[in-house]
Amino acid sequence: MSSYEKFLPAGELRHLLEFDQQALDRQAAIGCKLGAFVATVCSTTDRVLLVQLGDYAIRKIGGNPWTLPGGSVDYDESPSNAVLRELREETSVQVSKRDLFPAAWIIRPYAGTSENPGEITLVYLGLVSDEKKPVFYPPEIIGADWFEFDLKNWLSVRSTGQGARLQPLRRHWIYWTDIAMKRRHTDTVSRVLYAEPKDMQLAPNLV
Repeated sequence: MSSYEKFLPAGELRHLLEFDQQALDRQAAIGCKLGAFVATVCSTTDRVLLVQLGDYAIRKIGGNPWTLPGGSVDYDESPSNAVLRELREETSVQVSKRDLFPAAWIIRPYAGTSENPGEITLVYLGLVSDEKKPVFYPPEIIGADWFEFDLKNWLSVRSTGQGARLQPLRRHWIYWTDIAMKRRHTDTVSRVLYAEPKDMQLAPNLV
């Protein structure tokens, strides 16, 4: 078995309960971490909700990056419950379970430490009918807003430093958002071998 095969789901991932359960099964089997993030899209404006991380991110990333809301999945919750909790905590925006869809299963074996063998990152698409003004709470989150998604324009934004609106914007968040936006028009959940930009540029689709 290759280093990444143990992170793969066992079957179809089209439904939320299947997505959640297979992630929990993989975590139980190999002891990996689970992360969950959501691209919340307004169905009337087609804009996506992003948050800006606080100063704790500067040392690691070189700025206050804009990202999708989300974070680690606690051991006593399902991934979908975790991502909805993170969305509420970081923006006060709420998405119902019926409007939450699995979008990507991203394998990150290189994110491992001595305590765990790596991470599976789950990306969801959340749909809302209007752009509720986000409410955020520094110092963890210092900004939140709705943005028009344009792949070419987003790729032109610097991934480090400060300056222009949306800067810095790390490349993997762009690809994860792109995958989630495309999920609105397909039943297919993308399975991405690696989440780093250089790998996603080479093979951004299915395993």
